Amino acid sequence: MSYASAPTELSLLTEWRPDYVVAVVLVLTTVAYVRMRRTASRFHLPWRRHRDVVFAAGLAILLWTCNGFPQARGFQLMWVWMAQESLLLLVVPIVLMSAQPLALIRATYGDRAWPNDKSDGDQGNRGLQQHDHLRPAGLNGRMATATPSTCSRLTS
Repeated sequence: MSYASAPTELSLLTEWRPDYVVAVVLVLTTVAYVRMRRTASRFHLPWRRHRDVVFAAGLAILLWTCNGFPQARGFQLMWVWMAQESLLLLVVPIVLMSAQPLALIRATYGDRAWPNDKSDGDQGNRGLQQHDHLRPAGLNGRMATATPSTCSRLTS
């Protein structure tokens, strides 16, 4: 494939450069999502179809971004590389998370998905509440402002 010519509208769809690692990750993600959907439907859990469509659209955008035109021309054209990075950082996560796959995991597997077992001694956010005595005196939970009177009160 020759890259000497300028990109055309048709080349947005026809130029591909396969990335096999991303392809394997996409296949594994698709298989996991389909398994969760089948499990959810077997237990008659309500799940809207548009979430499946949004998740598939997110995977399609990810596939095109990592294997299609942006991957094929990204090393040649700076604007294509920046568009690819912007898609990967801004668009793909929003579209994929709009399908709420974490809610599907929680609905399918329940508390087994993320156990709340605190047997390791971790108290999470509750541990922060025990250190209220470390707040500067005189603030009482209010936001501190940097005025001379506040600074003199905090340093004395």
